[in-house]
Amino acid sequence: MSTSLVLILIAFGSGVVSAGMGGLIAFIMCGVICIPASFVAAAGVDVGFLGHGIGIMSFGPFVGPYVAYASGVVAAGYAGKVGHLENGADIVTPMFGFGDVRVLLVGGLFGVLAQLFMMLYTKLGIAALTDGGAMVVVTLTVIGRLVFGKTGLTGKYTEKEPRRFFPNTKELQIEVVLGGAIGLLASGLALALIEGGVDMAAVSYLPFILFGFSAIKLYGFSSGGAVPVTHHLTYPSASAAIAGITLFGPMGMFLGVAYGIGCAIFDNIIKKTFNSYNDTHIDPEATTIMVSFFLLSAIKMIAMA
Repeated sequence: MSTSLVLILIAFGSGVVSAGMGGLIAFIMCGVICIPASFVAAAGVDVGFLGHGIGIMSFGPFVGPYVAYASGVVAAGYAGKVGHLENGADIVTPMFGFGDVRVLLVGGLFGVLAQLFMMLYTKLGIAALTDGGAMVVVTLTVIGRLVFGKTGLTGKYTEKEPRRFFPNTKELQIEVVLGGAIGLLASGLALALIEGGVDMAAVSYLPFILFGFSAIKLYGFSSGGAVPVTHHLTYPSASAAIAGITLFGPMGMFLGVAYGIGCAIFDNIIKKTFNSYNDTHIDPEATTIMVSFFLLSAIKMIAMA
């Protein structure tokens, strides 16, 4: 049996299970597996199963967000359409309790679609220019909105006041402080590891460790706590800092800081544009990651030209 077919079969199973547990819990599970797998991979230890965890387990069709999270999100859109959820943008509620096999099958079918899109983007070379997983999440959630939603891509605004697409002063302050702090955290860690003599191959796993950290702490968010969503900040910031330090020396860490602030503001704009006044979820964080990595590829190409 071909590897591609095996991955597609895994994706179907993952989509069904993720629809049952809900998109957010599926995303958290990625973090649970991602952190130990990243540390093992960074250590360069050949331990077979765990050694492959970063690729096949964490970011592959098992709990990789492009399959597990995205299929759970789209299944929620369907559940909202048929009346199981008050709003199909609810990515927190587990859906197994609805007792509707159609919801599970929608998750499975979109899991397969996610894997096919990943194969397509990889074959076309697009995935190498950005984060392929984030690109698939964006693709699937947009399709989910068009197929199961009624509010259109930018939501259905019904208020009398003019709609805002940009953060107000208070929101901007929060985004700058949070994004800047996370940028400093991720960039500082990258610089400390590099200047401490850690092998660059090992340092390259720092973005995934921080991604996992951001994913796991969303347990608090799923429980109703006001926990900030940060994987669209930690992951790009650490990646940008490593690239900046490699290209420009120690001061290049501030590329990571700039990324933290820029991604925080951009995410706010995407939320207001595509994920407000809506009845399904289009993921702002995946959109931010996708765009930020396209930009990072451009920066690298220009710097090395």
